[in-house]
Amino acid sequence: MGICGVPGVVIHGTSGLLVKGNVAFHVDGNCFYLEDGVEENNWLEGNFAGFIHTIGAPAGGNDQTGSLHIQGEGLEQPADAAASGFYSGNPNNVWLRYLLYQPCTCTHSGA
Repeated sequence: MGICGVPGVVIHGTSGLLVKGNVAFHVDGNCFYLEDGVEENNWLEGNFAGFIHTIGAPAGGNDQTGSLHIQGEGLEQPADAAASGFYSGNPNNVWLRYLLYQPCTCTHSGA
């Protein structure tokens, strides 16, 4: 399966699922995302996530306080403000041979 746009693969309240050999490219929000943290015994293998974009202003901050993102019309899932290729709130899942590509958008010269 190839995915482009919003969202990637979202697994919600599901256990014992196989997600294998998928491509999520140019996705807004999390790409391969086990949403609630109750998902267990899922097997995610050989998936590719690339060129991931946050939805709305990206999470960040200049100190330890971070930033607050609240669910609303422009941001259905606050976790998407810190979008990632692979996300799970539960370690009882299997992630094998996954690949993430994110081009550098920094302006640092490396000097």
